Amino acid sequence: NAAVFVETPLDPVDFLSVAESYFLQAEADLRYFGGLKAQSLYESGVTAAFTATGNASAAPGFLAGAYAWGAEMEGGVKLDLLSQVLRQKWASFAFGCHQIEGFLDRNRTGFPVQSPVYSTDPSYIPGQFVVSSTSVLSPAGQLPQRLPYPYDELSRNTNAPPASAVTDPVWWAK
Repeated sequence: NAAVFVETPLDPVDFLSVAESYFLQAEADLRYFGGLKAQSLYESGVTAAFTATGNASAAPGFLAGAYAWGAEMEGGVKLDLLSQVLRQKWASFAFGCHQIEGFLDRNRTGFPVQSPVYSTDPSYIPGQFVVSSTSVLSPAGQLPQRLPYPYDELSRNTNAPPASAVTDPVWWAK
């Protein structure tokens, strides 16, 4: 019953969306430059994300409300600024072909935080990442850490690395 993303060979490819660029810059500014430009970059990212979905007029209300810079909450606790940037970047990946970036960012940053309970549990905190109830990974509660190489790649490319379990961390996360 999941939505299926459909694209054709003639569709344009956005290697980096405008929103993603702003969110990456805001993250870098917070991590390495004291965050002096982070709010402006964050707000530009949110506006670009809304614009990309045809909802530009909703961005100002979003930025003035519960998601204003420094105001976003999770489970009654205010998010730190870096987590706020990462959450909105993650949310902006819901449209188009950038869901893989959300997967990679989740593995890189650990955000959104993984919920210890399923989303139907009364103690679930909205906004936290939930492991699928139908996951077959063992032990329970694990998330994939890598994307497997396709069979064709492994069978035809003599330089392909040996297959690894999807739960094995990638080389940079070990």
